[in-house]
Amino acid sequence: MQLTRRHFLGLAAAATGAGALALGAAGVTISTWWDQPVAPGFRHMSVDEAAFVRALATAAFPSTPQVPFDAETAELDHFVDASMDSLAPEIRKALRALLHGLDAFTLPTHGAHLSALPLAERQAVLMGWLRSDNAELRGVGNMLTLILGMGYTTHPTVAPYFRAMHGCAFGREYGA
Repeated sequence: MQLTRRHFLGLAAAATGAGALALGAAGVTISTWWDQPVAPGFRHMSVDEAAFVRALATAAFPSTPQVPFDAETAELDHFVDASMDSLAPEIRKALRALLHGLDAFTLPTHGAHLSALPLAERQAVLMGWLRSDNAELRGVGNMLTLILGMGYTTHPTVAPYFRAMHGCAFGREYGA
């Protein structure tokens, strides 16, 4: 069968329609992520956002023999939530939408949100982001790991381990 102009125009229209539907679906999805209700005990984050932050934090900073305290136990979701105080409202909303997007990033490859994956899979995903050829994905992975690392290493339970390892005095008042 030879492709005629009519077939080409029909395919182009169908592709345009499919693209518009995909963009519309993405827009609806992003709009459901944008400015979700804040979870009890938080100033800025929703339940889903906090769950993603805890899951990513534990992937980045699991319990080890050297520091037997994981990032989930450190409740870094509250650290990130408090850190959002200094952001402009629109940037805070965009960051929250980004957290949802990153949580959903693993749906096509793993069939589940990152926050629902087992620890080993979350760690592999995070390492993939940190080593990605895509500069934006690598940058976001590094930014979030850095923020989480600031909260983890200065946590009152974790800081003494780092003081002993590095001979320096640092930490923070938890809940301040």
